[in-house]
Amino acid sequence: MDGKKYRKYMETSQTAPLLKIIDRERSGEDIQIATEKEKIVSPFIEVLREITMANIILGTGHVSVQEIKKLVEEAKKIGIKKILVNHPELNIINMFLKDQIDLAKKGVYFERCFFVATPLGQRMDPAKIAEAIRTVGPESTILATDLGQVDNPSPVEGLQSYIRSILKRGITKEEIEIMVRVNPLRLING
Repeated sequence: MDGKKYRKYMETSQTAPLLKIIDRERSGEDIQIATEKEKIVSPFIEVLREITMANIILGTGHVSVQEIKKLVEEAKKIGIKKILVNHPELNIINMFLKDQIDLAKKGVYFERCFFVATPLGQRMDPAKIAEAIRTVGPESTILATDLGQVDNPSPVEGLQSYIRSILKRGITKEEIEIMVRVNPLRLING
């Protein structure tokens, strides 16, 4: 199905209201997935249902901690089993470890990206990421780079640097294996 046909299909589907939200975002207008009363906006409920039916991963993206918590709660109610909180250390999210521990108890994974430790990111000390891994647990962590930008290392070089840097901070090779091989496979296979 080409882009125009897909757009037409989407405009007539139950997720059509989501297109209006996406169009607002493209115009630079902020969008929220939850109302002030912490209810998930109805078009996103439809998206969550589609994710459930397709048995795919829900990534939380760049939304607030409150929205992430509400999104996870609603996703669990609907039956989503594969949830990934994207880079909780990123300064625009900055999720407290207590919140991460609470979400990890619900089976949520955390994508801890090397980007936050790079000069283009926020120059975070990898020791802070290692602390989060130790506190929340490697069994709920997936290591990623979020790299690919022109002025950053390649994703492969970045992952190698990332692994070296957290090994120096006390994370074991066995824990690395869990976070780069075992957990991604668990998340994909659900």
